[in-house]
Amino acid sequence: MREVKLKPIGVLRTPYTQRKDIPRHGGTRLGILGTAQIYPEFRGGLAGLEGFSHAWFIFLFHYSSTPRLVVRPPFSNAGEQGVFATRSPDRPNPLGLSAVRLKGVFADRIEFGEVDMLDGSPLLDIKPFIPYTDPDNPLRLGWLEDRGEDND
Repeated sequence: MREVKLKPIGVLRTPYTQRKDIPRHGGTRLGILGTAQIYPEFRGGLAGLEGFSHAWFIFLFHYSSTPRLVVRPPFSNAGEQGVFATRSPDRPNPLGLSAVRLKGVFADRIEFGEVDMLDGSPLLDIKPFIPYTDPDNPLRLGWLEDRGEDND
C-alpha cells in the first residue's frame, strides 16, 4: 500500500478544547466563531475565496482515538453502523470534512461560523462550496431516515 503524506496548510482555532464539547453539527450553535490561521507559504491560495459564502474545510481529527470499523452513532436508535456510514472521528484515516460559513477572509486567516472541530486541528485543504455541484434531490439518508430527518 502506498503511503500518503499530507502537509497542513494551517491550524483551526475554535472554542472547543475537548471532544465532548463539540456540537454534532456546527449549525446548531449559531454565533460560535472559529479562525483558520493559514501558514505563510499557503496564503496566496486564499485569493478569490472572499466571494464565497461557504467553504469545505478538510482537516485532521488530531485527537481521534483508536480507529473502529463499527460505531454506535449518538442520538440514534438504529444501532451500530459501519464507520463509513457515519461521521465518527475514529476512522482508519482520521479526516474531517465540514461545511463552514465564511465570515471574513483576510490575508493570513479565515473567520468562520458553523464550528464543529476541535481547537488546534490541522487544516489540510479548503474548497469553495458550490451548490450546483451537489447531488439533486431526492437524496437518501440511510439509517438517518429512521430518525424522521427531513431530507428535502
